[in-house]
Amino acid sequence: MKTERDSRRRFGDRLRRIRKRAGLSQDGLGDRAGLHRSEVEKLENAKREPRLTTLLKLANALQVAPTDLLDGLDLDRGET
Repeated sequence: MKTERDSRRRFGDRLRRIRKRAGLSQDGLGDRAGLHRSEVEKLENAKREPRLTTLLKLANALQVAPTDLLDGLDLDRGET
């Protein structure tokens, strides 16, 4: 069974790979996205789940579609 922690870890790994492919440090991505470096670090290390606005800022800063950051995540589509 996949947990929220697993999803956060996969998101963080994906974010790190895309950031590095873009040639950016955590500071550089934070500057571009209007976020503090520590926020980027927490997201990459699965310590925080991104808000929608943060996801959009990151995607814009990395010049990728927001769905690129979510690729590979098994999102629960069940009703709550």
